[in-house]
This record gives sequence, structure tokens and C-alpha cells, in this order.
Amino acid sequence: MTRAPLHRTHPHLTNACIAALLVGAIGATLVAGSWTLPEPVFEPLGPGAFPLATGLILIVLAVLMIISAVRPSDIPAGFERSTGRKDLAFFSIVLTGLYGLAMDRFGVGFPIATSVFIFSMTALLAGRHLTVTLFAIPLALILGFGLHAVFTQFFYIDLPS
Repeated sequence: MTRAPLHRTHPHLTNACIAALLVGAIGATLVAGSWTLPEPVFEPLGPGAFPLATGLILIVLAVLMIISAVRPSDIPAGFERSTGRKDLAFFSIVLTGLYGLAMDRFGVGFPIATSVFIFSMTALLAGRHLTVTLFAIPLALILGFGLHAVFTQFFYIDLPS
């Protein structure tokens, strides 16, 4: 007679915690990197404000991801917890890496790289929904060029052009 294990590892819980730790590590890296940037001379916020805010938001998101994974959820009868689409997660990470690489190594300007990134991510996540993909074109252009204008004109942060 064998005894049932006291604790059974759930793949969803493990994957969610690993993802949360990765998000938290990226956030901590951004926070640490923002502290190494020089103090502002003429700008009110300085170059470290955006990475600091982004890093803190990612850390809070990671904590919420862990809480969501650990907390028992009420799943109605007849429904199962989704295991997710690992291919979407993988390609989202790849696209994000290519986005940063395009600006850093290949000199692609922020407005163009951001527009292509937003369109690509929207098309990837929309799947085969043509209306969403068509809506992504103006959305990507507005966000790409609009964010560039906001950062350079309002926050006085130089972005790659």
C-alpha cells in the first residue's frame, strides 16, 4: 500500500511562479540600472525616471502574479484552468528582444521600431482576427510616433530617432 504524496506540484503554479520571478528580475534590473544614470541637469525628471517607474511597475506586477498563482480560484464546474499558449509567450519574448536589439545594435529609430513592435505584437496576439490586425496599423503608428513626441517634448528624454 502506497501513500499519496502530501504535496503535488501543479504545472500551472510552477510556470506562473517562474514567469513572475522573471518579470520581477527584469523589474529589479531596471530599478538598479536607473540608479546608475546621471542626475538631471536641466530636466525636472531626468533619464532615470522612466526606467525606475517601469521597474517598480514590473515588480508590483510580479508580486500580483505570484498572489494570483497561489490563491485558490473558484473555477465553475465543467471548466478547467487554461494551460495557456506557450508559443505566444515565447514569441512575445522574442519580439521584445528584437525590438530592443533593433534600436540598440541596428540604429532603428524609436518611432519606427515601436510602431513595428506594437503592430507585430498585436497581430501575434490577435491570431487570425483580421479586423483587430487592421486596427493595429493606425494604433501602432499613433503610439510609435505619439510616444516619441511625448517623451521628447514633454519629458525631455532623448530617444533614438
